[in-house]
Amino acid sequence: MFRRFSSLVDPFQSYDPNTPPENAWRFLAENLWPFRYVTALSLMLTVIGAVIEVWLIGYASELVDVLATASPDLFWENHGHQLLIAGAIVLIARPLAGLLKESLDDIAFRPNAEYLVRWRAHRHVLQQSVGWFRGDLAGRIASQVHDLGAAGVGVAYSIQHTLSFVAVYVAGSVWLMASINIWLTVPLLIWAGCYAGLMIYSIPRIHDASERYQDAFSALTGTMVDTYANIDTFKMFAGDQSGTGDDEQFHEAWFAAVEVQRLEVIINSGMLFLGSALIVGLVGYALVLWQSGLALLGLIAAAVTLSFRITAMAEWMLDAVSSLFGYLGTMRQSLKTIAQPLHIVDAPDARPLRLEGGEICFEDISHHYGKDDGGLDRVTLTIAPGEKVGLVGRSGTGKSTLVNLLLRFFDPEQGAIRIDGQDISSVTQQSLRDHIGMVMQDASLLHRSVRDNIAYGQRDISQKAIAAAAEKAEASVFIPMLP
Repeated sequence: MFRRFSSLVDPFQSYDPNTPPENAWRFLAENLWPFRYVTALSLMLTVIGAVIEVWLIGYASELVDVLATASPDLFWENHGHQLLIAGAIVLIARPLAGLLKESLDDIAFRPNAEYLVRWRAHRHVLQQSVGWFRGDLAGRIASQVHDLGAAGVGVAYSIQHTLSFVAVYVAGSVWLMASINIWLTVPLLIWAGCYAGLMIYSIPRIHDASERYQDAFSALTGTMVDTYANIDTFKMFAGDQSGTGDDEQFHEAWFAAVEVQRLEVIINSGMLFLGSALIVGLVGYALVLWQSGLALLGLIAAAVTLSFRITAMAEWMLDAVSSLFGYLGTMRQSLKTIAQPLHIVDAPDARPLRLEGGEICFEDISHHYGKDDGGLDRVTLTIAPGEKVGLVGRSGTGKSTLVNLLLRFFDPEQGAIRIDGQDISSVTQQSLRDHIGMVMQDASLLHRSVRDNIAYGQRDISQKAIAAAAEKAEASVFIPMLP
């Protein structure tokens, strides 16, 4: 059964890979659209569950009044069918509705939606240019992609799993109290006004604090990953851990975390006070009505139960609202990075590169990485087919820049690059790089298996071809000895 729930929506289904919207609500509407039927059914079950809970309290109130006046000998004869119906609702309908709702929320929706958002965000980020990646920390980008999935689903989950249930429950409770005695709604409405005031005070503050914490935490994660990825540099120049800036990042993240928790303490303490006031007000007023002969004993039972339940629900709701705005803050912070348009894109009419001889022409090329100096300035160079050319110069004179522009990791600020007469900005990036062999300055080994490193970027390569490549690279001797 659970496997069927997990397959209701395919998180890796095809989609239109446009730049994600930077607005958090538009982003959710666009990416969670495949879950619309799951969400609608979950909301319907939420309403059913809340209605059953309120009905149970009302029925318990009636039952107390009946027990206070009924004859034990005739009780089952007069009220047995009602008890059987109530028992069926409690034993069958209530657990079944809960099982279906939990399965929809926690199996069909939550894991699938999280990985749908992460997968799409990851695919968009991978299309960014090399220059875009060099302008940020790899660990920070990875943290933003990961957090976007959890935060986006957290927003939707808070609304459909918590806020809708509590809203229906509180509305039903007010209706139940009004149906028994209209004056019982007075303490409820006063409490609701104070509760709204606490939310108005706390929510903007928890929203801002959560966004600051997310920013500090993602920066800290990026710094840590950057340090670990360049551990040899760290060991050589900062073995005593001073002068790296890591401590400052930890302090900023710690201070932001303390600020969030301080607000949580204020909110929770305020809720304890409001909950106590509701219990005293609702139960006390019900006792006054009972003592005056204006209410039956069942009203006291209903007031006691509702006061405790609404207090617990209100705390749950406030936590959910705080989490909701915290998630929204996280989403906005992540989308500032992820929802950026692609810096280098294929032209609308781009065609695959047609390689005829392999002539490469750099025509009046200038590129300063957005600065006033450095890089390349008005370079013109032609490399004939089959010609071997060595570029010699001091560090920073533009040798690597020339190669990066040829691979279209960057677009030149001025001039054009042509291969066999074709401007490389008019051909597809994939076909361009498919025709260029590149040996990097630094050997790169991804944290994957040897097989995956050799076959990286080759979807349908055979094991025989992988073994042949290892043999050609004279690596087949030591590969079998690796763990």
